[in-house]
Amino acid sequence: VAKEGRGPTRTVGALVILVDGALAAYLARGERQLLTWIPDAEPIRSRVARSVAHTLVERARAGGDTPRGMLIESIDNAPAATHALAPYFVEMGFAAGAMGLQGIRRLKTHDREIEDGRWKISVANSNLRSSI
Repeated sequence: VAKEGRGPTRTVGALVILVDGALAAYLARGERQLLTWIPDAEPIRSRVARSVAHTLVERARAGGDTPRGMLIESIDNAPAATHALAPYFVEMGFAAGAMGLQGIRRLKTHDREIEDGRWKISVANSNLRSSI
C-alpha cells in the first residue's frame, strides 16, 4: 500500500483505477510509477490486484496494430519486477525485466476473459510451457 514518497496528485495524464468503487491504484503521468491500495484479505486481494493488472495491460495494448506499450518501473516506491503484486501483472501479460514490468503485446496462447468476477483461462495451444 502506498505510504512513502510522493503521493498521488491531480495531474493531466495520470490514471486512477477504481475497483467496486474503491481506489485501487494510481498510475502517475508517464506511466512509470504505480501506487496501489490493495486490500490485505483474500480473496478480494487477488481479485483487486488482477483487475488493476488487467486494466493496465489493456491500456498498454491499446492502439490497434501499433500498441502504445507501458513500462512500470516502480510499484509503491519499490522495484516493480520484484514487488509482491508482480505475479498478477505477469499473469495478465506483462513481462518482468531489469527495468520493471513491460506490457506491449497480446498473448496468442491464452484467451482471458472476466466471468462473474473470476478469471477464466482457456489454452489455445497445447504446446504451452509454464515458467512457474
